[in-house]
Amino acid sequence: MMRKAQETSRQSPPTFAEAGNARQKARAAGLDPDRWYAVEYESAVKKGQVKEVIFWNCSIALFRGEDGGLAAVQNHCPHRQLKLTHGVVDRCHLRCAYHGWTFNRDGWLVDYSHDSFGKPLIKNQLRTYPVQARYGLIWLFPGDPAVARERKIPEILELTGDHPWANFTVDFTWRTHHSMVIDNICDFAHAFLHRKYRPFIDAKLTHYEADEDRVYLTYDAYMAAGRISGIFVDRNRVNTRSIELCYQYPYQWTNTGDSIKNWSFLLPIDERTTRVFFSVLFRQCEDSADFYKNAEVADPNRAEHRQTLGVQAYPSGGRDGPGSGATGLRTALECAAHRAQPRRAAVPAVDGAEMGRLSRPSGGIGPRCKAAKRVIER
Repeated sequence: MMRKAQETSRQSPPTFAEAGNARQKARAAGLDPDRWYAVEYESAVKKGQVKEVIFWNCSIALFRGEDGGLAAVQNHCPHRQLKLTHGVVDRCHLRCAYHGWTFNRDGWLVDYSHDSFGKPLIKNQLRTYPVQARYGLIWLFPGDPAVARERKIPEILELTGDHPWANFTVDFTWRTHHSMVIDNICDFAHAFLHRKYRPFIDAKLTHYEADEDRVYLTYDAYMAAGRISGIFVDRNRVNTRSIELCYQYPYQWTNTGDSIKNWSFLLPIDERTTRVFFSVLFRQCEDSADFYKNAEVADPNRAEHRQTLGVQAYPSGGRDGPGSGATGLRTALECAAHRAQPRRAAVPAVDGAEMGRLSRPSGGIGPRCKAAKRVIER
């Protein structure tokens, strides 16, 4: 009996075609390609670079020309099927590493570096994908390009308004189906898993509603209850006794006291792998520069606290860039240090034992952002 159970546990989950019920189908289905998906950090693809991104087993070559423009094309050369991400960016074109076949941003073959044997240039076009940059992320539309004009990237007014909030973005790649990620970040009944750092406790579901593309929940819960979360949250100023969540297909957002918000952007890589970008936003507090100018005179240790907690924000890229019109994560952490007592200002060491074993960071933030990433790891 035990041997049979072990053999069963090693079996792969059923594919969508093999699924015998709605639950199994949900755990095997992909996500609608006719949506915008965050696929990479804008800063991760520099001029002259090409990177592979994968949407549901489909490999795509994402590159930035020397003029700074982004483009995305199918990631195989039609000549010998070599991945174009093995090639190089030549000015504003993408050149295959094998025979030097060169494609422009519209996917058209414009050159090759070998004898054409007297024949004219082959009329060949790669599939292309709409791409744009917003909120410090690169967004790609894997579906019908004609539909891309109708579908919109989520509007985050806290980043595009006249007074942008402090914010940072981190990401993780999990070895799980995307539906399991949504299940986890909408389920506040699993506080036991996080009992060491207690990001939330005593959660009680107070409201639930759903339609075809949306699930909305509210919980009464003691949010930011742990010692790490407390660094970022002033419970005297923010209502941390409730939270609202919404899975607005295919994105998810949360709101705590209209002062802390989070957006989750999922990238389904395949049936067993999902990359998730978490964008965390904090309402601006008093000007941190003025605070430190005065506080460090009275308390020299404040300068040390700021050095401990001061994480640099992503470079501001205009109104759509993280930290635009603000000081990004650095401001959020400095405000946290302002609220914290001196003995609490230093971020405690975190081993990540709870969720760290289940996930691996995918990069995108510098080594000084470890404190912020620990909040997501909890």
